Amino acid sequence: MSQANVDHLGPVPNNAVGMSREYPDEESTLLREEFFFHEEGTLFGRVLNSFEFCIHGKPVAVQENLIRQDGSSDLEVIGMVGTIYNKEGLFGQCGWFGNYDLDWFWVRMNGITAIKVDKDLRFRRGEWCIWLHTRLGQYALLLPRATYRETWEEVVSELGPNGLSALFRQWPACGTRPSWWDEKWKDDWPFEKEAGSKRRASTELGQFEVEARESDGLTSKWKFLGPRGEQGNQGEMRTTLDQLCPWELSPSGMLPTRLNKSKSSDRLGTETRGKATSTRKSRGVGKSSKRKDI
Repeated sequence: MSQANVDHLGPVPNNAVGMSREYPDEESTLLREEFFFHEEGTLFGRVLNSFEFCIHGKPVAVQENLIRQDGSSDLEVIGMVGTIYNKEGLFGQCGWFGNYDLDWFWVRMNGITAIKVDKDLRFRRGEWCIWLHTRLGQYALLLPRATYRETWEEVVSELGPNGLSALFRQWPACGTRPSWWDEKWKDDWPFEKEAGSKRRASTELGQFEVEARESDGLTSKWKFLGPRGEQGNQGEMRTTLDQLCPWELSPSGMLPTRLNKSKSSDRLGTETRGKATSTRKSRGVGKSSKRKDI
């Protein structure tokens, strides 16, 4: 980060670094997963999401003359970074940054040496992808920042015949496991699975909600929610927290306990058994209201 940018930001709280675009962390910072497998001196293998290329803090369309092979240009990029390896990397390759299966942080990177369209087995077992190369790592580029998308599409169109086909497409948060998902972590796919395999509780709840919506004849789609997704581009797990209807409660719903019944009998003493000893009101059963999906 340049000194001008540091002066502009002012004092940064220690616990805020890497948690927002305004306070990005350094590229050399290790992700939680990288503490276990990254060897010092080797290049990082990561994914970069919600990115934007800038010069002196202003967004720019990346051109060949802005990149130097030694990484000495003023071009930099800000975005959300996660690992591309192992189970966590599979979630990163889906573009899902709003759940607890993937560690990530906001990063500012310079030292950019190349932007290439390539087939690399690390990304979805060799699908076309746009790769960012820096002096410290290699990054599969996912979705750009919302305000940078048109600029990024112009850049990609100049990257050769496979540029546009290499644009990242976020994987839908539903359905069966994709073919490129490593068999080693097949049970970590959070949605529909093969017959006989276990499902997560969230999957069963989601299936119940789908069936309930179908029985009610509702056709509205799920909302993709999450605190870290941009409007119109959420990579979040599905949730129903805003789609629950209020409870219906009936008064006088408590039944007397066994102890209370015994005390009542003692107080009654010699009263005639024919007299009613309970004045509990019967509870009415109301019609259950239909749930409304927003």
